[in-house]
Formats: sequence, structure tokens, C-alpha cells
Amino acid sequence: MVTQIIFVCILAIVALQRCFELIRSKKNEALLKKQGGKEHAPRHFYIMVLIHTAWFVSMIIEVFLLRRSFYPNLFIIALSFSLLGNWFRYKSMQALQERWTIRIFTLPDAKPITSGIYQLVRHPIYLGVILEIAFIPLLHTAYLTSIIFSFANAILLKKRIREEELALDKNNNYQIVFQNKPRFLPKF
Repeated sequence: MVTQIIFVCILAIVALQRCFELIRSKKNEALLKKQGGKEHAPRHFYIMVLIHTAWFVSMIIEVFLLRRSFYPNLFIIALSFSLLGNWFRYKSMQALQERWTIRIFTLPDAKPITSGIYQLVRHPIYLGVILEIAFIPLLHTAYLTSIIFSFANAILLKKRIREEELALDKNNNYQIVFQNKPRFLPKF
């Protein structure tokens, strides 16, 4: 029971972090709109919110109702990959600064961001999300949530990345700038 409470506390921290990100994103969206920014594929945002909300609920249900066991070694591995995912997300936000939003926005004729983590990969924030969705549930062996929502996230990201790259290419020369950068796994 103690490990379940710790797990819920970790989820509360992650949820709080997501709420702060929503607030920051809204500020950045307003700034981008003032500068002539355009939103693309707005329905993806609502689908993403639905998936992430269901992911949180699913983890709690699986851990408590299915009485998932706690394995310290799995916890350490899952925590390591979850923190790595969080690091990728943070580094992406840091590099994009006020151009970072949860929704897909482009700023016409602005040069694509190629500094920071974007020197290594095209989509570090999505890499972070992939890691978090897969590994946060495994902190308390919620493997069904990990599998189901990793699959749902993969379907969403396939569509979202396509839309985002098309918008960036149309408005910001994205393909030319990032033609030699991998999407997720860095080349060293």
C-alpha cells in the first residue's frame, strides 16, 4: 500500500507538471498569434488530451484494482527512462523558448530552431513523451497501461508528426534544414 501511495504522489507531480506546461503553452500561443503564428491540425490537441487523461486514469485503475506488485529493480529502470523522457521534453522546451506550444503552431518565415537538443534529433519532445508514456506506468508494474497507451500514442504521433512537418516545411523550410537529422534517435 505504501508503494501505491508513492506511485500516486509521483503521478500527481507529473500531472502538476503537465498543468504548468498547459499554462506556458497558452502564453506562448498568444504571443505567436500576435506575431502572425498559425495553428495547424487543432483536433490533434483534443485527442492528445484525451489520451493523456485516460493514461493517468488507467495507471491508477491498473495499480489499485488489479493490485499490481511493486518490483524495486523495475522501478529503478522505469524511473531512469521516465527521467530521461522528462529531460528530452525539458530540453526541447528550453531550445524552443516562446515558440514551444503543445498545439502545432508555425511562425511563417521564421527560421527553424536548430540549437540545443535540436542539433541531435528533429523531435526530442516526442521522444520524451514516448519514453514517459511507456515507462511511468512501469514504476508500479502497470504494464497493460504501458502497452495500450504506447500503441495509442504511436498512432497519434504518426499523424501529428506528419502534420507538424508539413506545416513547418510549408512555412519554415523545415525539410531543407532537417534533412540529415533523425526523427528520434540521435546520431553521434
